[in-house]
Amino acid sequence: MQAIRDELAAIAGIPGHIERARAATQALQLLTEANADLARLRREDILALVASGLSYQKIGAAIGIDRTRVKQIQSGQPTGNSSRSRAAKARGDVPAPASEDVTNEQILLRPGNLAGAESGTEGNES
Repeated sequence: MQAIRDELAAIAGIPGHIERARAATQALQLLTEANADLARLRREDILALVASGLSYQKIGAAIGIDRTRVKQIQSGQPTGNSSRSRAAKARGDVPAPASEDVTNEQILLRPGNLAGAESGTEGNES
């Protein structure tokens, strides 16, 4: 974990916007790959723990997540707003809840999205 923090600090210290953005992009690509690998390893371990007879409650307490999340991971169903969940919804595999019927304007007005909209950088990829 410390190595990740050290790498983040190193990237933050890179002078020059292009160089730092390039390093950040490369790190994000690696993290995306690592995230998929870590999720697979965690699911394998949860499956083994469930098969050994441990309850979702005990597994969750031991690994620091809620028992309902243990059940979700064990079932393999995509949940929440993950890219897997969005892809499943797009394919029609999982019905999208009505709460996701929001407009682009509603998304833009969410508190975390206001900074980009106010600066005029929203959706600007140059």
